Amino acid sequence: MRHSFKNAQIELTVILIILQLLLSPLLFKNVIQAETAKPRVLFLSSYSQSFESDPQKIEGAQSVFQGDYDMDVEYMDSKRFETPENKALFYQLLKYKLSNIAPYDAIIVADDYALQFALDFQDDLFKEIPIVFIGINDKQRAVEAADRENIAGIWEETSLVENIELAIHFNPKAAKVMAIVDSTITGQGDQKQFEESMLAFHDLQPEILNVSNYSFDEVASILEGLDDDTILLFLSMNQAEDGVFMPLDDQFEFLKNHTDIPVYRASLGGVGKGLLGGKLIDYFGFGEAAAEMVIQILNGRSVDSIGLIKETPYYYTFDYELIKKYEIDEDLIPDGAVLINKEENVFEKYHDFLLTIGAILIFMILVSVILIIDNMKRRKAESDLKDKNRELKEFYKNLSVAEEALRLQYEIVQEHADKMDILNQKYKIATESTNSAVWEMNLETKQLLISESFSLIFEQRVEAQDDYDQFFDQVLCQADKLRLDQAINRYINGESSEISLQVKMNNKN
Repeated sequence: MRHSFKNAQIELTVILIILQLLLSPLLFKNVIQAETAKPRVLFLSSYSQSFESDPQKIEGAQSVFQGDYDMDVEYMDSKRFETPENKALFYQLLKYKLSNIAPYDAIIVADDYALQFALDFQDDLFKEIPIVFIGINDKQRAVEAADRENIAGIWEETSLVENIELAIHFNPKAAKVMAIVDSTITGQGDQKQFEESMLAFHDLQPEILNVSNYSFDEVASILEGLDDDTILLFLSMNQAEDGVFMPLDDQFEFLKNHTDIPVYRASLGGVGKGLLGGKLIDYFGFGEAAAEMVIQILNGRSVDSIGLIKETPYYYTFDYELIKKYEIDEDLIPDGAVLINKEENVFEKYHDFLLTIGAILIFMILVSVILIIDNMKRRKAESDLKDKNRELKEFYKNLSVAEEALRLQYEIVQEHADKMDILNQKYKIATESTNSAVWEMNLETKQLLISESFSLIFEQRVEAQDDYDQFFDQVLCQADKLRLDQAINRYINGESSEISLQVKMNNKN
């Protein structure tokens, strides 16, 4: 019995070990998933994906999150369906979704409808979840929201003052400013901002065109009656008096067809579709700012420390075709503005590329010039060196020739010296062994050298003479002297190789 119990205990232990081995990968996987789960963010949009500003806000946020955060998007579509029924249905659907998925770590609400929805149902749907809002037109709503716990964000301050100032620069004779709005939450927020902005312009008459008080045909008639003394601002015109909703692109086409003056825009959309443009809100920048605030909050920053931010991102955009149509001075366009429908010339289109290529070409030209100059100097140096080498070779050649000539001359001189030595010896023997008088004549200088024996034989002192003619006149008779002169001339002229002549000399006796 004890043995059987022991076997059963062993079998149970083995089964537990096998179960542990089978279940441990699943448990480990769940732990890893829990540790590596990305923060979850809900982007709550007031409008729809077709509304131009929403994709930019979403793209701006995603560019900051860069895949490190999971962001879902829910659209209220309030531009088309601004009804209590739509709001109630959206509430029911969102509540169902939130109860069946993992909770969100943060909420981004875009524009007035979404913010108001978040304020109405904060405790019910978003309790203790940080909320960041962007693009709020109604300043009072933004202030009240920022005063609530766990809510912070950016107020969308439409750049109406700057756009009105810009329109005055473009059209100095304007006398009034008309703002197109509607009765939606966004439209009423736009109207409040317009009324506040017009306090800065005492010389201009403000006018409100609320399309929700007219039919679209009536609105068209009003717009067609405007002339160039009016600055026309398009803010919002979604629903007419009869409740007819007009899509945004149709609004742009409507304004294009029923206006003969520039239509200024302070928000995204319409530029290049019939609206002139202006200083626009950067909705991509809104999305970036919202995502950066979410990251700061999830990294430990207090939501209340952020509060309400009033720094709205902007940029200038204009339709260049309308700039030309309304003969607006291009020098008045702000620097850095984006000009839609402007055909860029090659230099403008490839400005940076051409500058880079130009800089490279200039650098290459400079390097080439330096190399060419260096090469020319090198070639000149080589040419000079070759010339010097040639001159040196010529010098050595001439030196060799001169050396050879000197050697030959030396040999000739040496030969003559040897002959002279022999002649001197003969002369000495002749003068010493015989009773002979010897003289030596230089036929070129006519100088005459006379031996000492000459004076003994001639019996009178005879010294060397500078002119042998005088000597011959003294010692020779006239006939012998003439014969001697003739013999000398024949020798000088090469007619004879020697002078051999016997003459009779005169002495004392």
